[in-house]
Amino acid sequence: MYHRVARPTHDPWEIAVAPERFSDQMRMLRQTRTPLAMGEFVDRIAAGTLPTNAVAVTFDDGYRDNLTVAAPILASLGISATVFITTGSIGSTRAFWWDELAELILARTAAADCEVSIGADRVQVVLPPVDRDAGHTDTWRGSEPSASERQRLYLSIWRQLRLLDNDTRMAAMTSLRSALGGAPANPDDCAMSVDDLVRLTSDGTINIGAHTMTHPSLPALPDDVKRLEVSASLQTCEQIAGTKIAGFAYPYGDRDDATKSIVMDCGAHWACSTRAAAVNTARVDFFDLPRIQVKDWSGAQLARVLHKQWIDA
Repeated sequence: MYHRVARPTHDPWEIAVAPERFSDQMRMLRQTRTPLAMGEFVDRIAAGTLPTNAVAVTFDDGYRDNLTVAAPILASLGISATVFITTGSIGSTRAFWWDELAELILARTAAADCEVSIGADRVQVVLPPVDRDAGHTDTWRGSEPSASERQRLYLSIWRQLRLLDNDTRMAAMTSLRSALGGAPANPDDCAMSVDDLVRLTSDGTINIGAHTMTHPSLPALPDDVKRLEVSASLQTCEQIAGTKIAGFAYPYGDRDDATKSIVMDCGAHWACSTRAAAVNTARVDFFDLPRIQVKDWSGAQLARVLHKQWIDA
């Protein structure tokens, strides 16, 4: 599971892999594994013909660098991939909210003292300048203890925003933007446009799957809203691709039985989670296919991670 092939200044969730490391990882997969398109991977599980060293490469969200940076590397090595698209962000000139939040808070060097609206809450934002914000580093990860005021504030607001409905979350981002300012986003930090997606899929090496409209935590939504998020995302992807879309990926990996049932009812044939494991073909759940999040590793480091997962499977 990938998201970005880029070098963002702040990457608290480790979703970016530098281009040269991604290239090294793909060369390793080509040399030591059997890379398959995700659709073929699933079909061969069902048929009982999946090679024991098979892998499938996927991307979540639909960042433009998937087209400009990742796609040429994949094409040069003949490796297929599936990109799961957050369809409500197609063509947006704003960064995804979690990236913009990192820019507004973690990348901010100046002090701040203001109040913002996060849903029904009023949140006081008090930040010292970076040189006085003890413990602050550009390399901090969200899985680590937060050692600075910026890190603590980012994580607190991120947790709130993650579970809000899209309209409330976007209103909160508007409040944060108004209070803290913010520069225009780099196009590669944004989602692909329709034209970008057509280019991405033009030679058949890369195909697309659905990833909801607005990237919500699906179990947190009422069933009717959940169904709309899934069905509209699938329909938009089908319109762009000109073909039936078989695959879906749960935002944040969040899923429950009701969500899985709705994804199935909406016409998907399989769905990916973020559960870090190798596929166990003896007891596979086609609506909870595990994926290993790849970090900014060398090819050799990724090979060791894959070996451990195969041994532990």
